[in-house]
Amino acid sequence: MGIVMLFWGFVLVQIDTINLTGIPDSLPIDVFKDFPSCYDICFTDDMIYLSYLYPNGKAFILRFTADGRFKSLFSSQGEAPEKYSFSIWDLKSKGDTLFIFSSHKVLAFTNKGEFLYSKIIRLGINIPEEIYWCHGKWIAFGESWDFIPEKGRYVSEECITELDHSFKYLRSYFKPALSSRYLNCGLLTAHFIGDIGEGNLYLVNRPNPEIFVIDLDKGCLERKIRLRIPGLKKVRLAPRKKWKESGIMSDTNKFIDALIDWTNTFSFISSIVYNNGNLYLCYRDWENSKYTFYLVELNKDLKVLSKIVAPGNLIQAYKGNLVFAIAPNSILMCKVEE
Repeated sequence: MGIVMLFWGFVLVQIDTINLTGIPDSLPIDVFKDFPSCYDICFTDDMIYLSYLYPNGKAFILRFTADGRFKSLFSSQGEAPEKYSFSIWDLKSKGDTLFIFSSHKVLAFTNKGEFLYSKIIRLGINIPEEIYWCHGKWIAFGESWDFIPEKGRYVSEECITELDHSFKYLRSYFKPALSSRYLNCGLLTAHFIGDIGEGNLYLVNRPNPEIFVIDLDKGCLERKIRLRIPGLKKVRLAPRKKWKESGIMSDTNKFIDALIDWTNTFSFISSIVYNNGNLYLCYRDWENSKYTFYLVELNKDLKVLSKIVAPGNLIQAYKGNLVFAIAPNSILMCKVEE
């Protein structure tokens, strides 16, 4: 155990480091460098599952032992009930069941990898991002938009969908009013990251530092706050017209490279995590030809308490600890001490 960082306000104490080893050469991954939306990590009692999406539309799920040794690929893309589709947007472990959420399909396996069932699920979200089990319901949220030809612009639609324990559709709600007239600064979407804590869903529209607090019992917006974070670099509009004229937007690989270059011009919020009564927001800056990650601590009232240089990209909270991805394929477990 060792001290990782000290700034003003809190300390990150290293609990464990898990090095992901034995990854096949045919499946190059970098959980530190790549967009968090390219992969998901799920921990069970004795396994680690990592899904990874490549720009060419290929997706894989890699299975590791609890200490990080590669064990096998898990399931595969396809149309069969036990196979996932072209995209995987979340992995979740609930009880002794592992759930894979892929497009509008959910697949259930035992934590040891035995297939149980799959279902087609109804979602009122254009592009789902994450799903949580909370208060006896599945709460899914994500990017949501629609193009209105007569208005000549995109408008955001409902961003939250609730499903019951068997994944039956219950309702969709929350149409966000974004502060910027450029929805998501030129990308024309409400692109959310978030986490759940104490009956609330906390959503951040990235790259805009706006945080929305949703009361999950009432199914409505409780409040919205424009975050004021010292040192956060302002967003520059995405040069969509230039990309379109140069053909970048019609080439997936070039478009992803252009997006990465664009996000390097400002502070890019990568995650927000609820842990032990506080929120932890992580953002990255491109500094001296490399990424530097910062961790901001917020209380329940969304007041900024402190800020430190983070050891890597914050992924999630697990068993009361914060989980970071560090270069190139390592996972760092830290506890917070005030």
